[in-house]
Amino acid sequence: MNERVAVVLAGGLGTRIASVADGKPKVLLDVGGRPFIDRKLEELARNDVSAAVLLLGYGSEQVTAWLNENPCRIAVASVVDGPSLRGTGGALLDCLPLLPETFFLTYGDSLLTLDYADLEAHVQGDGKGRSCLAVVKPQESMDARRNTAVRNGIVVAHSKANQTHDMAWLDYGLSFMSKSDLQESALAERPADLSLLYESLCRRERLLAFETQESYLEIGTPDSLAHVSRAVN
Repeated sequence: MNERVAVVLAGGLGTRIASVADGKPKVLLDVGGRPFIDRKLEELARNDVSAAVLLLGYGSEQVTAWLNENPCRIAVASVVDGPSLRGTGGALLDCLPLLPETFFLTYGDSLLTLDYADLEAHVQGDGKGRSCLAVVKPQESMDARRNTAVRNGIVVAHSKANQTHDMAWLDYGLSFMSKSDLQESALAERPADLSLLYESLCRRERLLAFETQESYLEIGTPDSLAHVSRAVN
């Protein structure tokens, strides 16, 4: 097995959770007696990820200080978005030289139960040489969040802003990425948001879909933070 590397998007402002964050970045919020980042790194280690690259923005000094003071089970590097914010898409593209040809991409505010190895196996089984994949969760309720459309095993649309009638899936928060595919998709544009980079992959039919029913825990709001804190205890 090749060395597994994961990129963790952890630079958001945390606007929705600011009322209970007391100035901390989301990854340092207390979740069941431990900082969230500790639990996220534990998730990566459980999936045999040997190194993580944290893309930081708001509160980066606090996060790097915590990393310096606390030993981690895996190697951790951090890349700070600034002084001019590049957004999730720009920050990811800028850190590609640090990464191997393939890597996992996940959000720094969610805990996932899916086995990462299943993504690698799915990509290896693709007969058309595609090596980017997004995990998607079907959303049966019309009131549920939706941002992804899938057809014939391929993500054909992904947007946070423009929901269409065929968007019946939600981005699960875990992807398997190919550095060369990302670079080719970004040649004509330099998207600031990761969703726009996904859209570019969709237009080129380079983004496989991996459907899951697995649950996940997200700390995006005060209510969800309280829920996750109860769930992990």
